Amino acid sequence: MIKFYQFACSKKAKVSNYSPFCLKLETYLRATKTPHKVISPKGNPTKNAPKGKLPYIEDGDTKIGDSELIIDYLKKSYAIDADSHLSVEQKHQVWVYKKLAEDSLGWVMLYYRWVDNRYWRHNKTILFGKLPTVLNNIIPGIVRKGVLKTAHYHGISRHTNEEIENIARKGIASIASFLGNDKYFFGEKFSSLDAVMYGMLAQFSRTDINPPLCSLVQDYPNLINYLTRMTEEYFPERV
Repeated sequence: MIKFYQFACSKKAKVSNYSPFCLKLETYLRATKTPHKVISPKGNPTKNAPKGKLPYIEDGDTKIGDSELIIDYLKKSYAIDADSHLSVEQKHQVWVYKKLAEDSLGWVMLYYRWVDNRYWRHNKTILFGKLPTVLNNIIPGIVRKGVLKTAHYHGISRHTNEEIENIARKGIASIASFLGNDKYFFGEKFSSLDAVMYGMLAQFSRTDINPPLCSLVQDYPNLINYLTRMTEEYFPERV
């Protein structure tokens, strides 16, 4: 059985995981009915991660990091392919919309979650609230310092709040338009794009950790209905 390592998340949380990439992979594993065991490492959770981040999996002696590489591994090693029903053109669309979600909206999410001082104190409590008091006074600041540096190098933190919100608004509008009124992003059957979109969009609507993004998603009933359906189908314990 595959061992799936991801961040711990309170059972009381409105989302299964605060990491969109961990949630993406868990959605994929559940949707494809892939046998797996969830493990949330204690202490430094990324200590044994092959790429220094979560999620990662262990399959016997094989250790794979990065959600996308893990999905590729499952396809090649076990023929677990949620995209087998898609055309070549649709597979290209999957890639484009994955990049929109993860490489554009993902940075916007990171900005509001870690950089924006209006929300940091609240988000710190959510992300690090279970740490002992002594560590809570040290660890969040250390982690945030690294994130701030990364956000500056990337460029997202060099934008104004208005510019960042505009990036988010355009991205969410495009995703809502592409989904339309379909059950999944490609009609009636789940694909890897649904794992990506649920992993990311659930962060915007089912948590109180990204207020500006939550507000934008609420403008699209089809996205809210989609997220509700996905939660009921794959994460009924969070309904």
